[in-house]
Amino acid sequence: VIKDKVKLVAFTNTNAIHDEIWRGKYQHQLENFQRIYVSSRDGFRKPDPVGFQRILSDFRAVPSETVFFDDVEANVLAARKLGIDGVLVNGPESVVAKLALLGLIES
Repeated sequence: VIKDKVKLVAFTNTNAIHDEIWRGKYQHQLENFQRIYVSSRDGFRKPDPVGFQRILSDFRAVPSETVFFDDVEANVLAARKLGIDGVLVNGPESVVAKLALLGLIES
């Protein structure tokens, strides 16, 4: 199980209404995350570097040892500028390929 190997954190740009809906709809999947940062609640949004820096600080994470998945290129580029391994997601296969490359899952 990936959550036993790494720290899983989500960072989403969303509003309070959508946050409430998807927390209910995906409750079981969200239990895998140690923390979920929500822009409307936490006060920072992607691609602002402040958000990435805050999350790195909160988890005492090293940028070069951090992987960030997103489907918005501007967000991925912002993460890369901070030394984070940013992965542009075009579908589930993008995530699976990266996780396999990292040795976290079998491909």
